[in-house]
Amino acid sequence: MNDPEDDKDLFRSLYGDIERVKDDRVPEWREKPRVIKHREHRSPATDEPAINPWPDVAEEAQTGFTTDTYRANGVQDKLMRKLRRGQLKSQASLDLHGMTRVMALQELQLFIDECQRRGIHCIHIVHGKGHQSADGKAVLKPSVAIWLKQMPAVLAYCPALIHDGGEGALYVLLKKR
Repeated sequence: MNDPEDDKDLFRSLYGDIERVKDDRVPEWREKPRVIKHREHRSPATDEPAINPWPDVAEEAQTGFTTDTYRANGVQDKLMRKLRRGQLKSQASLDLHGMTRVMALQELQLFIDECQRRGIHCIHIVHGKGHQSADGKAVLKPSVAIWLKQMPAVLAYCPALIHDGGEGALYVLLKKR
């Protein structure tokens, strides 16, 4: 039979000196978006039109409206492709889980105003998939999409990649102020 020492010698002659890997974790290739904390006493800009916290999602669906993506006129194909692929770095993030529609709309407006004030152009918004809702239907997901479409600061949005929340989150592109 084969001698175990011969096998070791053969292996060493083929592969030379090999060192054991100390850490096999893959380094994170991008930074996580930072979360902007909101102060309670701020209010949304008064010059923007009021947005209804209870949009009629059924009416929007009948007119062929899709909540998946939105693109304002003038947004280039290349920029939209980068947004969909997650190639634009999200500079800030907002999580709306567990909020009512009214609270979520207020937070969303404040967040977008603050991002524009700070010169942030790409943001990440987590609205959830609706699995925790009483009837199992998403409440915030379609509402957030309709609200964003009505906001003049929003140029485009699309669903996030799986590792950023998938269908329960959006990448949003904002206008430069």
